[in-house]
Amino acid sequence: MKRTYITLYTILAAMTVFLSSCLKSESTFTDFSKAGTLVELPLAAYKGLGKTAAYSLPLQAAAQIIPVTINVASPQPLGTSLKVTLAVDGAALTALNNTNIAKYKADSTAAANDPTGATAEPTYPLIYTQLPTAFYTIPSLSATVPANQRTAIVNVNVVTQNFDLLKNYVLPLTIVDASGQQISNYKTLFLYVQAKNQYDGVYHASGVRHHPTLGDFTFDYDVTMSTSGPTSIDGGALADLKTDLDLKVNADNTVTPTSTYQPLFIPVGKTNTYDPATKTFTINVAYNTGAPRIMEIKLVKK
Repeated sequence: MKRTYITLYTILAAMTVFLSSCLKSESTFTDFSKAGTLVELPLAAYKGLGKTAAYSLPLQAAAQIIPVTINVASPQPLGTSLKVTLAVDGAALTALNNTNIAKYKADSTAAANDPTGATAEPTYPLIYTQLPTAFYTIPSLSATVPANQRTAIVNVNVVTQNFDLLKNYVLPLTIVDASGQQISNYKTLFLYVQAKNQYDGVYHASGVRHHPTLGDFTFDYDVTMSTSGPTSIDGGALADLKTDLDLKVNADNTVTPTSTYQPLFIPVGKTNTYDPATKTFTINVAYNTGAPRIMEIKLVKK
């Protein structure tokens, strides 16, 4: 299965039509055609208040563009052009992190105080780091919506090459000026920028682990392998153990496998390779030199 990424241009175009049509609701017999003008970030409206919008980009040195669409929601398109200005809003990102932590604490308290044990313990939230200025440029934080149109775009140019893959980078953008028009509640967009290499994705894992005394353990399952470096991925794909396996693809498509579970070694006469044509890893590794547990692992990208 190929990883599917949502095309923002398609979504934003659809949302523009949707947001405009929402000004008049036949289902509730409420006519909003006399409503005023609101200026908003439609992707923020689509995701919801206090939610991030994930955007996955390949790891590379060349800049990649994230388009941020500004929408004018009004009964009719404005007859004159409208300049809208955004700002990078670090305070909004701090507030988002604080809100998520406060909710986690409240939910944890509720779970701890539930005598029935029916309230699940919450997962600790992601803590977002503001995208460093070294990793992006914005040619202009202002854009002009032309007369008789509804949208304009601010482009964010992102360079992912030196991303710290252990951090959750977010670029918070807020509408700060709409040339006198009312600014919507959906004025802040949290762009969650993730870097992924070409090997990142879901794989089908199959093979066998040979145990010296207990026999063979076969396995057959799907596993997500996530970017851990420019040419490496990591996930729970160590045979039937389903624990950590990191695979680094070398320039000649040989593979260097490692694991935090056990030190791995390559059995005599075996190799580890990646086939770019079929997107398949063929891995032969073992652990415990005194009584080797030999593993034959095949990972095929879905």
